[in-house]
Amino acid sequence: MYIKFKALKTAFIICLSLLIMSGCKERETGSPEFEIASVEVSPDYIAVGNKTLLKALTDRGMVTSHDSRYRWQIEEASGLIKDTLTHDYRLYWTAPSESGEYIHSVTMETQSGEPLSENYSFSVMVDPGHLKNGNTIVFSKRVEGAGNQIFTMDEDESNLKQLTSILPGSAIKPSWSPDGNQILFTSHKNGTSHSFAIWIMEADGSNQRILYSPDPDNPNELPIQGSFPRWSPDGTKVVFELCWSCGWSDGYSIGVFDRLTMEFTRTTKHWEILGHPASDYKPFWSSDGKQIAFASDRDYVTGDSLRYRTDLYIINANGSGLKRITENGRVMNPIWSNADDQNTIFVRFRHFLDAFESGVYSVNIQTGETRLIKKDPSENIILSPIALSPDGSQLVMFAEKISSSRIHTVYLLDIKKGTMEEVFSAGNLEPRTLGLDWYFYDDQ
Repeated sequence: MYIKFKALKTAFIICLSLLIMSGCKERETGSPEFEIASVEVSPDYIAVGNKTLLKALTDRGMVTSHDSRYRWQIEEASGLIKDTLTHDYRLYWTAPSESGEYIHSVTMETQSGEPLSENYSFSVMVDPGHLKNGNTIVFSKRVEGAGNQIFTMDEDESNLKQLTSILPGSAIKPSWSPDGNQILFTSHKNGTSHSFAIWIMEADGSNQRILYSPDPDNPNELPIQGSFPRWSPDGTKVVFELCWSCGWSDGYSIGVFDRLTMEFTRTTKHWEILGHPASDYKPFWSSDGKQIAFASDRDYVTGDSLRYRTDLYIINANGSGLKRITENGRVMNPIWSNADDQNTIFVRFRHFLDAFESGVYSVNIQTGETRLIKKDPSENIILSPIALSPDGSQLVMFAEKISSSRIHTVYLLDIKKGTMEEVFSAGNLEPRTLGLDWYFYDDQ
């Protein structure tokens, strides 16, 4: 995808200065009061249907004033032009369902419609994407002599394709974008000895790059460090385990990165204590993108005998409204249901050498009621939910055989019936380390 800009020169003579609000002032040169120097487009890859942020930058930076506004001429599908006014320099645009080049323009003007800048025209290329006519699995596995790398294949185990060859280091913990066009993953490349950098690439493995670095030209400035990245339902944000103290198993909080505004938020903060030993794990979005579910040991961290217990919590995406849902210390791998009521989260409940029936459960976040969906087949095989089908009827499951070989099998679990259908054997994988995600193609 590429973006190109060009200024269309028109002769406007301006008699208003936004810097001097007391009256009209014509520039001696006769040039407009402002010049739109460029338009930034985020994210850097746009596929059909993607939400995009356009930011008009003037020769004086990002200008917002009560006395000015921006008039956008936005090309939509079939060549239609949509006239849109914004009161600041930003416009959110959803790319049409047809790929190709779209010509837009923006002008700065007074609230009464008098021009403050020349018209600025720019074009945006919308990619058709990489949608497949079938369900596709992305996963990481070991490659001899090359660490762990990202692969894709169809659900019938055909069309196996290696996407990454990152050396030195590995590529692990992949996550599909909602439209199936891009993949997030993590790698020690550009990370540290105890943390991973978050990367992004197209679904065919092309255009591999760091998700975000505050100063990419500074080798001493690390990009976002984290693990288990997950896309928001609309594809505009990424939630992940943020490496806070960079310990092996402690010090993680939940981070959110906005791909449109390029802003980062640390959502959970461990009581505002820097380096607190508590950790928040495995974040997962609600289907409306307003809340995040996660597992945490924050209420057990001071009890030595309970140190490895975790409960289910939810929090608003902006960091407010933290709520503890369970109090049994058994929670792992939360997956938020995409059903209409949005009150159900699927989790793994583990046992602690007691008589508790471990397995996959549903938890009602309003009442706290839990229901067993599928218990572990045996003490030697444990089930973990990893993804959910678009209609909410099936869970993608790992069945992990606890033995020296660590054999894993992937199943589809019918939530209502409680029946499982084997999809394929994942071999000697460690899902908590390597990761797997499933893209369900929906031709509707």
